[in-house]
Amino acid sequence: MECGDRFLNFPFFRHRRMVHVVALTLMACVALPVALMGGVMVWQLQRGFDQYLQNHDAQRLTRMARLLEQESTGPEEPAWLQRPWPQTLRNLNRQLRMEGDGLSVQQRPPGGPPREGPPLAQVGDGPSYDDLANPPPPRNEAQGGRHPPPAGLDRRITLLDAQGRILAGPRPEPGIPSVREAVRGRDGVVAYLQLRVVRALPDALGQRFLREQFVTIVALAAVLLMLAGLLAVWLARGVARPLQAVTDTASRIASGDLATRVVTVSGGTGVAELDALMHHINQMAQSLETQQHRQKRWIADISHELRTPLAVLQGEVEALIDGIRVMDVAAMQSLREELLRIGALVQDLHLLSLADLHALPCDFEEGDAWACVLKVVQRFDLRAKLAGIRLHCERSDADPLMVVWDFQRMAQVLGNLIDNSLNYTHQPGSTHISMEAVGSEVQITVEDSAPGVRDEDLLKLLDPLYRAQLHRARPVGAGVSGSGLGLSIVQVLVQAHGGHVLVTHSAHGGLKVVLTLPRVSGS
Repeated sequence: MECGDRFLNFPFFRHRRMVHVVALTLMACVALPVALMGGVMVWQLQRGFDQYLQNHDAQRLTRMARLLEQESTGPEEPAWLQRPWPQTLRNLNRQLRMEGDGLSVQQRPPGGPPREGPPLAQVGDGPSYDDLANPPPPRNEAQGGRHPPPAGLDRRITLLDAQGRILAGPRPEPGIPSVREAVRGRDGVVAYLQLRVVRALPDALGQRFLREQFVTIVALAAVLLMLAGLLAVWLARGVARPLQAVTDTASRIASGDLATRVVTVSGGTGVAELDALMHHINQMAQSLETQQHRQKRWIADISHELRTPLAVLQGEVEALIDGIRVMDVAAMQSLREELLRIGALVQDLHLLSLADLHALPCDFEEGDAWACVLKVVQRFDLRAKLAGIRLHCERSDADPLMVVWDFQRMAQVLGNLIDNSLNYTHQPGSTHISMEAVGSEVQITVEDSAPGVRDEDLLKLLDPLYRAQLHRARPVGAGVSGSGLGLSIVQVLVQAHGGHVLVTHSAHGGLKVVLTLPRVSGS
């Protein structure tokens, strides 16, 4: 493990580029099976060639035994047993070579007239050109020759009598496998031919054949590796190019350039993961840019909202100091209202900041949802009558609707919705509050009469410090406008309960807000 860590800590491996990593990985994935295939082919070729030689020698040994059996049909001892064993081997090899050339024992080699062929024991004892029967003397290695080839067939054949005693030929070596073939006469087994099996090549021709095959395999493997290397580099560049674009874009985003995007090609890169990564990087940049704009607008809106009551307070105090206004109860009440407005604004901003940090505290408990709604509606009943607006609370079921909510937070939600409706609904008007249970959820709907909201404003009503313009503006003389945080607080409190808010147009001509909450929140 320590050696592997030191190996990976080399500078080349610490600072390698993606294209190098991908190319080397692909080449390694190709080189391993190519090397394995080449090794298996070399092993199989060597093994198959050895098996071929062994089978060839065994067939030759069998044919020799059959030729000797042709001379062992008489009652007397076969003549070939009376001759020198090397001479018998030369005659056998000559006969086998003639059979391989398509000649019969009654035919001379090409160029001579046909004649009556004597039996095998009378075949001439002339020199043989079969390298297995009479191999050429090995060249001296010191004189530039190669190692001598393995022993020829004649030097590996041992002649045994019927009892297994050695009559001629080399003595079998222990531990070396051999094959035995019986030579049968009229009365049974006359002798045995035993061949010692070798796993070496018989001659230089066979060695050259195997060497050429090995060179071909190595050359083919080298060509495959070269092609694999070119393909790996091409694929690595294709993969690394979009990754480099993602890296450059991420670097610019980290430096503050949130308007930058990864340039995508039509149809994608062909790699699903790379396409998804590029898409997510662009989404992240878009989200960060939106958050940055929202944060800037948030700071500007907060400054504006705080500047108005502070300017009023400053004017009131300066008027009291300069004696322009008398220090009486009315003056003190005006100062108190401005301070309360600033305090409410700061409290709302604090609540939204806690929601952004996912640290908004909620105290969930079981209770009747209808009781909570009716309590809030009764609190606004007098104000609605003075404003010329009727409050309609529609209850579909007289039974208690038991839920697990933070009822203080839900009272704040309903209060913000009714307050928003009373602030913006023209008189005479109406505000309708309804609630129903739908399975494991509860839907609370608050909708009012005209004026309505433009379609382009619907999606922005839940943004902090946003006020719909024109159609939904507060009537002149209706008092100090709100901070623009009411619906935003509604959304964060409903989300804290595991619900969601839907804002749409009302059938009564105004705004419709639908709250969907689980009956059991905080589980």
